[in-house]
Amino acid sequence: MSKNTNDTVAEIIIKVYLVNGGVMTHHYKLPKTESGTKELIREMVKKMLILRGKSADEPLEFANPSIFYNSNNVTCIEINSVGVKELEEIMRKAKAKLGF
Repeated sequence: MSKNTNDTVAEIIIKVYLVNGGVMTHHYKLPKTESGTKELIREMVKKMLILRGKSADEPLEFANPSIFYNSNNVTCIEINSVGVKELEEIMRKAKAKLGF
């Protein structure tokens, strides 16, 4: 979660932990519109309900990269966010290290 509470969320990062010890990371840019943001939240809630119900009939899908999971193989999901200012600071530091 962003350390600066006044920072606008720019990206949501989802980590899917698997029973074999693997971890897959998915990145979602936060939509610019309120309706787009509401739709993204609805989709995330739906995914959590699938996982909670462990319904193997319905695969659990995350994008960026696009991967379909058997919910029985998922141990947990971690959700984090990165704020706009935090993302800009990360990019500034990365560019400085590269000499740009």
